Amino acid sequence: MFTDARKRIRRRASFEGLPLAVLLGVGFGLAAAAIAFFGAQRLIPPRVADWLSGQQLGETLYWRLAGFAAAQLLLHVCFGCVIWLLAIASERALPQLAWKRTRWVLMWGLATVAWLLLLNIDRFPESVTSRVVCCELVPHAFYSTLAAFGTSILLAAVAMLAWLNLARHPGVRRFGSRIVVWGALIAACLATASWMRSEAIANGESALSQPNVIIIGIDSLRADYIGVGGQQPGMTPNVDAFLQDGILIADCVTPVGRTFPAWVSILSGQSPRTNEVRENLFAVKQATLDASVAHAFRRAGYRTVYGTDEVRFSNIDERFGFEEILSPPMGVSDFLLGAANDIPLANLVANSDVGEVLFPETHANRAAAVTYEPGSFVDRVASVLDDGPGGKPLFLAVHLALPHWPYTWAQDDEGGFSRLSDTRYQYGASVIEADRQFGELVHALERAGVLSNAIVVVLSDHGEGLGLARDNLLFSKQAKEVVGVLSVAMWGHGNSVLSPYQNQVVLGVRGFGRSALRRGSGLVLQDVPATLEDVAPTLIGLTGIADGVTRDGSDWSRVLHSADAPLDAASRVRFIESGYVIGFSNRGTIDTDAVAGEGVQKYLIDPKSSRITVKSDALPALLREKERAAIMDRWLLAAVPDQHGQRYILVDRETDAVRELQGAPASDRGDVHTLWVALQARYGSELADAAVAGH
Repeated sequence: MFTDARKRIRRRASFEGLPLAVLLGVGFGLAAAAIAFFGAQRLIPPRVADWLSGQQLGETLYWRLAGFAAAQLLLHVCFGCVIWLLAIASERALPQLAWKRTRWVLMWGLATVAWLLLLNIDRFPESVTSRVVCCELVPHAFYSTLAAFGTSILLAAVAMLAWLNLARHPGVRRFGSRIVVWGALIAACLATASWMRSEAIANGESALSQPNVIIIGIDSLRADYIGVGGQQPGMTPNVDAFLQDGILIADCVTPVGRTFPAWVSILSGQSPRTNEVRENLFAVKQATLDASVAHAFRRAGYRTVYGTDEVRFSNIDERFGFEEILSPPMGVSDFLLGAANDIPLANLVANSDVGEVLFPETHANRAAAVTYEPGSFVDRVASVLDDGPGGKPLFLAVHLALPHWPYTWAQDDEGGFSRLSDTRYQYGASVIEADRQFGELVHALERAGVLSNAIVVVLSDHGEGLGLARDNLLFSKQAKEVVGVLSVAMWGHGNSVLSPYQNQVVLGVRGFGRSALRRGSGLVLQDVPATLEDVAPTLIGLTGIADGVTRDGSDWSRVLHSADAPLDAASRVRFIESGYVIGFSNRGTIDTDAVAGEGVQKYLIDPKSSRITVKSDALPALLREKERAAIMDRWLLAAVPDQHGQRYILVDRETDAVRELQGAPASDRGDVHTLWVALQARYGSELADAAVAGH
């Protein structure tokens, strides 16, 4: 009986301090959650909350919310257990202090919490907790210095505890030096072997008969921000260096300046009028899904992968022919949990492998701007690349969303100038960082041997208006005298067809190994009138795979291989259109509460998948608001709705001269008459409906 009692006492003593440590860990999480909730003031705008309350959310969302809560609890319980283990190690290593274990628990709890707060401030300065804890008068560098100092002290203390505990073991005292030496030698050998293997893969000859095909999209990248061709200094040295050995098609437009319809057109080779995806989050018909070029590559034996770091308004998934999707979870949970996970300990693990499992809505998610680290998404893509040139060829489509509004990410003041108030500088900083991310991605592809035989397309899904004079085709005094009062939305993207750098995009192609482009490299083609609808048919032409799909886009593969290829550029008509108009201030800022409250009424939540889609009855209003334009050679003819109906604005893209057409031009007007006929043929019924609504 006395033996059993002694065992129970020892058992209780062995767990001494554990409840307190767990309480400290969970209490820290609850306190941080409270700070995040009250610091954010309004996590969800009232009108959005009202909209949510009227939706059928479904079991999928509730399970994700429960999983999120369980992950937070598990993480902070584990944090408490770490505190407890440190207390045990301290108690055993320093018995001469005669501290009770609970005292060690409190000491380590306070120390680690202070360290976590400093580390959170250092790495995530825009975190709600960081803004609440920090003093605005103290520079961020001071907190960074404290975080570095605290990390050094903490690591030294843990190392000392580990050594003192190990030194008590007889085997360690006897063989400790040998273990260290042999461990160092083995680690060095493994590192050398890994490096030699990666070099062999990167420099090896591909055994694939078909080239790998890579599409790299950069969200919102303006065509005038790259430096290829020497027209401007450029803010994208990695993109510029990459395309110096490729071919840039200088005159390319997006059919719609929004990510989802642009990518649907990229993959299907169809115009929005054909595929009926006219705005973000539109439902996609089966014929459009079947037309995705990913299906063609998959039938040809390719492994098909799509990756993106932002899915709130663009849901490209397995239905488009991709075997693997690398993205945050799609649906309303991304909106709710992507930003709600702003708690120091969760922030610090969000971009790790553990964070990918526990917090998928935050990991590598550009929409969770506070914690987004661009390298985390590159690591996600790199993790699925083939180790060598053997096996299936790869069709990989990647979308980098960093230059999209709000133009911020997990970055300190010294990391760039993105935290300055001017929106244009914020955008410029995000472009520079996205270019670095692009360079890291290309390096990862090289290391994996993917580029030993490959065709790579670099593009932007749309541009970005920055309120500059060149962002408005009607900015000149002559234009204003001609058209009078006609507003042009000069900020954002997809807001106006008369804002050229919202619709002008980057499009470059480069071949590697046996798939190098025969026309040469470092070329800028000024005479190719391209649209993003041309990407799919051009890739089909470059690879020669079988494809029975009818596509609207043009195949430029022969032009990329030969300067003598026939090019009927002057007669091609391209079409662009706007989406919902997002209201920006004159300084390029957005009242997110007002925009979300107004726009959310156009959407509904699918209770089965928890995804957000545009209501079918919202389409007529969108079509009435849309601006449309036809482009041929030097001319752009825009149809802009106003309260009186449609106004037709003709712009000479070479001279910037502007005219307003009061009706159909005479047939002897050549290109202008052709544009009018083409615009009416493409959008005739929609233009008529908008005109009737205007009256």
